[in-house]
Amino acid sequence: MKRFIGFRKPAACALLAGFALMLLAGAACTRNKELPVVRLAYTRSIDDLPFFVGMEEKLFEREGVRVEMTRLTGNTSALAGVMRNDIQAAVIGLPQVYSAAGQSIPIKVVAWLGRTHPGTHCGLHVRKDAPIYDLEDLRGKRIAVSGDVSSRMVVYQALEQGGVAAEDAQIILGLEMSEPMQHEAVLKTGKVDVVIA
Repeated sequence: MKRFIGFRKPAACALLAGFALMLLAGAACTRNKELPVVRLAYTRSIDDLPFFVGMEEKLFEREGVRVEMTRLTGNTSALAGVMRNDIQAAVIGLPQVYSAAGQSIPIKVVAWLGRTHPGTHCGLHVRKDAPIYDLEDLRGKRIAVSGDVSSRMVVYQALEQGGVAAEDAQIILGLEMSEPMQHEAVLKTGKVDVVIA
């Protein structure tokens, strides 16, 4: 069995999902049939499906806006499009959110488009009998992280929130754990103390 260790800050929990985020910038919208138009950039990912369903079912119109979808390639294009007001919203990844924040780009995260399997949590997972109860307890622990940038960023954020320097934990990179059962299996080996999911 495993336990879930959560972040103390609610915003950080939303950052765990590995990850597509929607950002919204500016309130400038054009008028068409008296409904404001929001131009939304999409990336041809399964995470974009709710937008197309919302358009087909007229859900946005019921909420008082009309959405126009624009296909852009690359998160840099999406951020640039928002900054130029060519688009008002876009789906971007966690690294781009950190990058934008680091450059003081005024974005607002309004939704998390990540997903979990029923009965699972996103976050840092430990064995049920592990003496890890809070982020401070990560000091000296072996933390398994997949090779992607988002997972590493989440671990470093968790360490920082726990007051643990990155060099005071052993980060094990390159584990491919796309299924929840893989998390359980790697924890049972005892070779790692924490996995990120």
